[in-house]
Amino acid sequence: MLAALLHATWNALLKWQPDAIVGMNIFLVSTTVFSLLGVFYFGVPDADIWLFIIPSLVLHLLYHLFLLSSYRIADFNLAYPILRGAAPLFAALFALLFLGETPTPLSAVGIISVCGGVLLLAKGAPFRAVLTALITAVLIATYSVVDASGARQADSALQYAVWVMLLDSVLFLPIALKKRGLSALLSAPKKVYLCGSIGGLCNVVAYSLVLFAYTNAPVGAVAALREVSVIFGALIGYYLLKEKTAIRIPGAIVVALGVMLIISGNRGA
Repeated sequence: MLAALLHATWNALLKWQPDAIVGMNIFLVSTTVFSLLGVFYFGVPDADIWLFIIPSLVLHLLYHLFLLSSYRIADFNLAYPILRGAAPLFAALFALLFLGETPTPLSAVGIISVCGGVLLLAKGAPFRAVLTALITAVLIATYSVVDASGARQADSALQYAVWVMLLDSVLFLPIALKKRGLSALLSAPKKVYLCGSIGGLCNVVAYSLVLFAYTNAPVGAVAALREVSVIFGALIGYYLLKEKTAIRIPGAIVVALGVMLIISGNRGA
């Protein structure tokens, strides 16, 4: 739940940035800086773990690009629920196909309930926004399965997490330099750097918490529980970002019920 709140927070900070490319770059560089502390503590992963880290980095890069596109063409409390809400359904499917994880019947109902609830929250989004967000959701689900596998085989989930976050900005920086230039990245306003730094810290903590959960619970269930962040996102978008779209109370209720079903299903597994 804490990871969900932190995830919604850094996404909202990214949406709020006047220049998303510059904001994303500062955010990723900040994440890298915070991750350096973990690198010295956890050391370098074994060679076989890089077979997971490298694909994860590519998937994260694509995810960041589609995430920026989603926020550019839609309000935060429309795009965020769609891209986060569809992810657990894809994650559960991929986990079933590639990791052999079969959700309990109750958890399966909960996953579907969460997906349906967040889609209700996002009702009314333009088709282009829905399509872009759904592609983003597929990328989220794919890197979730890759990261879950890598974290389980690494010496620790946190070791895996810090190396992915450390190298995340390496792939994005050339894109930012090409689109905006070095001067634009260096001359960004102080509030942009502050928001990027806060967002980077939120991401480090949230991502580490999620990977730790992946090592102790089924991927589909963990990914679904993360989607409580869409409620936080809807509240942040409505009250802080001043987006005019009203909060979808029925969708939020369905999400909450889905979370309770997932927790109950896991306890009974």
